[in-house]
Amino acid sequence: MANIAIPNMTSATFPIDFKQLTDFIFATVDRKYDETLDIAKEYTDNTDGLMCMLQAVHKLVTNRSLKTRLTKLTNAITPLPENFTIPSDSAPETEDSDAEVANRFTY
Repeated sequence: MANIAIPNMTSATFPIDFKQLTDFIFATVDRKYDETLDIAKEYTDNTDGLMCMLQAVHKLVTNRSLKTRLTKLTNAITPLPENFTIPSDSAPETEDSDAEVANRFTY
């Protein structure tokens, strides 16, 4: 673990050092979104700590494109809730009756 003092913040312990962080960021460029977590696990098993590190660095960065990149990386390694399900494309769609449609447009 690397001890990194962040200006204007208390000293925090992060799972990777600055060089590993930059290597991770460059390793994920032009890669698929769903590959990001696997790449992150090549650097550390502590993805929660990595997310905290990305968020801490995000607060310090002023470059807009890097801020966006850090946000995308954080989102890509954030686990989905256990009860999250992707809706099926085969689910039947319900159609509104003519009366329900008409009610939406009455003033």
